[in-house]
Amino acid sequence: GRSSDFPSDGWSTAGRGGSKAFLAQSHEEQQEGSKGPPADRAWVHGTARLDPIEGTVLGFRLMEHRAEDRLQPASMLPAPKTGWASLSPSGGYPGDDLDSAVVRRWTARHEMRVSVQGALKHSMSDQARRFEFSNGVRGWIVSSEQGVLATWKVRGLDVDTGIRNLDVQAGEHLDFVVDALGDYESDSFQWSPEISEVLAQEQRSPGIEARRWSAKDDFPVPTYEPLRPLERYAQVLLMTNEFAFRD
Repeated sequence: GRSSDFPSDGWSTAGRGGSKAFLAQSHEEQQEGSKGPPADRAWVHGTARLDPIEGTVLGFRLMEHRAEDRLQPASMLPAPKTGWASLSPSGGYPGDDLDSAVVRRWTARHEMRVSVQGALKHSMSDQARRFEFSNGVRGWIVSSEQGVLATWKVRGLDVDTGIRNLDVQAGEHLDFVVDALGDYESDSFQWSPEISEVLAQEQRSPGIEARRWSAKDDFPVPTYEPLRPLERYAQVLLMTNEFAFRD
């Protein structure tokens, strides 16, 4: 039977007080844990429409779903509108057409000079080469203020995508875009650019270091929403003797 140490309702006054304290603490932890990553992250990831004639990136849409180490615009792939579009820390896969090109977007926080380092790589197996499964991918670096800065077509090789001494304004976007060149077969690619601040001579002094933004290192890590207070409370209740044992 029930232990005589417990009152008839199963909870002592102290127990009720402890449960209230537990709920209050849980609520505070929930509020703290739900703050999430900072809103001013330098890199964001999404899909957009690429206009290759005008050299513009339109209708940027954040990728809001995570699958393992990837970000993607839908919970399952291929998605009806964006196909296999996805991005990982080191690369990704473009969408089916120019309406679903994949984009890593970096935003300058203030006026400065930067350099871009990185390489765009498209891999192909011997079988893919033999039967021409893929026509490759096309990479772009597009500035919201200056237009197309560079573009490359790669098929089964890698190409340096560096740009030196680029002046950017506060709020200017640099979009690292990849599209499927009209054929989305075998279009997995690798491209994780890095942007480094270039300090002028007068800016260089002991203790002052140029800043660096790495698409790979700064890729958002998975975050898990903590249990709500009542969910945690229920979990604790399920671990009590009353739930664990039957007479």
